[in-house]
Amino acid sequence: MTLLAIFGLSISSIFAQGGTDGDITWKIKNDTLTISGEGAIPDYYKDKWDWAPWHTWPNTFIIAVVIENGITRIGNGALLCCWEATSIIIPSSVTSFGYEAISCISLTSITNFNPVPVAINRYVFNCEDISACTLEIPINSVSAYRNADVWKEFNIVGMEVGLPIIEEPLLEIYPNPTTGKIYIETESEIKVYNLQGELLQKTFGNQVDLSTYPQGVYLLQANGRWSKVIKW
Repeated sequence: MTLLAIFGLSISSIFAQGGTDGDITWKIKNDTLTISGEGAIPDYYKDKWDWAPWHTWPNTFIIAVVIENGITRIGNGALLCCWEATSIIIPSSVTSFGYEAISCISLTSITNFNPVPVAINRYVFNCEDISACTLEIPINSVSAYRNADVWKEFNIVGMEVGLPIIEEPLLEIYPNPTTGKIYIETESEIKVYNLQGELLQKTFGNQVDLSTYPQGVYLLQANGRWSKVIKW
């Protein structure tokens, strides 16, 4: 039996960390890298590579990336080290992408809330095959994305955005991402919504089982607070 098993700890709980870099704040918890703030994520590639501060994390444990509303640019090489991440959430506030800003070679899904496709070139993404990656965008923007350079190469799926984008995950939930059960800090009435604003489940307690739902992004409400949940 390992020491981790003896003490009931997980790799995620041991290595949870975060910090600031200029105008942004970042944290890694439960395999999710969350970046928030007002302004741009810095360029980590100029005349040479300067790894992002989250590069020191054991990169194979970053499974999902959440960019919070308020971030305006994903800088050069910002996510280059997140090669095991399978999903990324991009808010509508992001209007610019740098060189190899997203290098997540394991990426399978992007949720992009921007109704207008930002002009980009192929070097923004370092994925092996972006046609195998699902791009979720506002349903009224499907035509625009299917006619936009680079974006049109993704597997585009329209979504009804019936609920507001959450500024920050105020409700503590774990694990996130999840393959099934998630837990909140106290017992409460819990409501689960999809991104169309449809109520999928209502229960009371401190746990919810999402194992029967397809992969994607869901919203949880409990104690008057909200949080995004990634099901994978």
